[in-house]
Amino acid sequence: MLALQEQGKIIACGAVWPANSIWISLGDRHKAVKHAESIMRSPVVLGVKKSIIERLGWIGKPVSVSD
Repeated sequence: MLALQEQGKIIACGAVWPANSIWISLGDRHKAVKHAESIMRSPVVLGVKKSIIERLGWIGKPVSVSD
């Protein structure tokens, strides 16, 4: 991120793999990054009270983000 913030600095690398894409987004003030590709997705786990999932009808069925 810090190297991307410096205008005119040439970064000699073929690829980077940051812990999170936000580090490229925040650092790339001068639009040096030409190609970015997500290579991994992390699942989201929700902790919800049983009474709430019963009320929503989520028990025994797949639940998606739109739910």
